[in-house]
Amino acid sequence: MRLDFEGTTTRGAWPSRGAWLAEKTAGWRWRPNRVSGLDCSANGSRRQSAAHGYLMNVVPRGLPAGCALGLLRGTPDDKRAGYPRIGRGPKCARPSHRRFRLGSRIHAVGGRKDSRVTPRYLAFDIETAKDVPGDDFNWRLPRPLGISCAATLTSDSDQPLLWYGKAKDGSPAEKMSRDETLGLVEYLSKKAGEGYRILTWNGLQFDFDILAEESGAAASCKKCAIDHVDMMFHVFCVLGYPVGLEKAAQGMGLPGKPLGMSGQLAPKLWTAGRFKEVLEYVAQDVRVAMQIALSCEQRRRLEWNTRQGTKKSMPLTGGWHTVKESLQLPEPDTTWMSSPIPRRSFTAWLGT
Repeated sequence: MRLDFEGTTTRGAWPSRGAWLAEKTAGWRWRPNRVSGLDCSANGSRRQSAAHGYLMNVVPRGLPAGCALGLLRGTPDDKRAGYPRIGRGPKCARPSHRRFRLGSRIHAVGGRKDSRVTPRYLAFDIETAKDVPGDDFNWRLPRPLGISCAATLTSDSDQPLLWYGKAKDGSPAEKMSRDETLGLVEYLSKKAGEGYRILTWNGLQFDFDILAEESGAAASCKKCAIDHVDMMFHVFCVLGYPVGLEKAAQGMGLPGKPLGMSGQLAPKLWTAGRFKEVLEYVAQDVRVAMQIALSCEQRRRLEWNTRQGTKKSMPLTGGWHTVKESLQLPEPDTTWMSSPIPRRSFTAWLGT
């Protein structure tokens, strides 16, 4: 279905959660261009416009019964004075004259969910307790590794929650106990049940695998892992190779990890009693992951810096995929690689 139309709508400083444009908006003048295959609900559909930051629920007059329109995108045509102010308080909207074109972004109720609506995220990251020798960070050999600390951050919160074991005197323990790691699993499961989408960078292969081993809650960790968004795994499934968190932060123009810190260095610092530095590091990791996720959702692409100093990008027209959705993507061509990484290296611990 495709329509062109002109009309008068509202524009102004909307509340942070958006505002609804009422069905009774007057002044629509419709110019049908092409209408075909109508199969919509009469109730109208609600969609969020990333371009203009407000929500609409519009069933315009003059269209065939049963037609529901969603995301409207427009550009200012001209500004007209003398309109009454709409809304309450000082931050009410002022109508302006706009022209819209509706095309491929019309959605019927019951159709595919509009990918422009950003989900509520919960970023998650752990730091291991045992030092892994070698430059290649082959963490599978010296297992079990233990978890020294972890951090979680929701997209509607400013401060991460820090998780770590406590000794009898209240100071941070060498590693989290089984009960403490189980508490973290229960928290993640609870938040997922409340509608938050867990978010990681390489959490499928690393964080959830380690957490399952340390907590003993393998079933819960597997469910969280398959349903969560692992941004690095999504990139890997599209491109055939992974991208580092720090390189992605640089490419997106965002603050990265603390200078001089790394996941390989964290266990040594924790053992040396430099707890604050490690806790700041894991907290920054979830902040960076959250900022990358939201920035990419807004720009509809991921950008990163390569080792050669160039910049590459990957479109994200449908937003970030969950692990389950990423596994449905077709395998990319990796014949040009000397040693391509198989997908099963990420998912082997799931038993699938």
